[in-house]
Amino acid sequence: MRSISVKRKRGQPLKKWIIVAVYMATAGLLLLKRHSIMSWIHAESSWNDYLILFAIAFIIALVPAIPYGLIAALFGAKFGALAGSFINLGLSSMAAIVLFLIVRYAFNAEQRTKAAQIRGLTRLTAITESNPFLSVMVARLLPVIPAQAINVYAALTRMKMLPFAVATIVGKIPFMVATTLLGESVLVSFQWSDTLPVLMIYGVFLLFVALTYRYVFSKRANDNAS
Repeated sequence: MRSISVKRKRGQPLKKWIIVAVYMATAGLLLLKRHSIMSWIHAESSWNDYLILFAIAFIIALVPAIPYGLIAALFGAKFGALAGSFINLGLSSMAAIVLFLIVRYAFNAEQRTKAAQIRGLTRLTAITESNPFLSVMVARLLPVIPAQAINVYAALTRMKMLPFAVATIVGKIPFMVATTLLGESVLVSFQWSDTLPVLMIYGVFLLFVALTYRYVFSKRANDNAS
């Protein structure tokens, strides 16, 4: 049992780097396909096209086969920074709330047991049994924590839907705004002078949140051990 736990701990940093690599690869793909995307951005679209587009984005946010950051960047280029940020925040938050409700009210006991075994759930539970609102909000600020783990964690606790929704919306704002801005600056008119400030500000913000998260987790783990 001890060796298994050690392997899991050693594997956690690797998984985080894999997530970072996926986001980097996604950004590279957007850059490579920039001219094709530009044609789509400037093309005229009907309301039916928009509804289909939003439905696809909602499904991806609900069951992310690809990083939602890709969709957020595309919407930033298509609709602009302000409208794109609101659309991304609305769609991704609605998807999180829907999954929360599905797990809480539609899952049976066996499905709940399986859901509780999602990777990343144990750490969230260990940190925030006393303050689930803060835990959901902080976890949302860190894109390396799987969104499904956060949704399932909240649904399996006694956390009410309204605090979950508020924590989700507040926690998602920085990532959605950053990716939307990057999508607009990279895909519409790529210039390092516009892109670098966004990357640097968001990078410093993420570093601060990650260090705070790590400090709180270490402190809570030490308190539990003592």
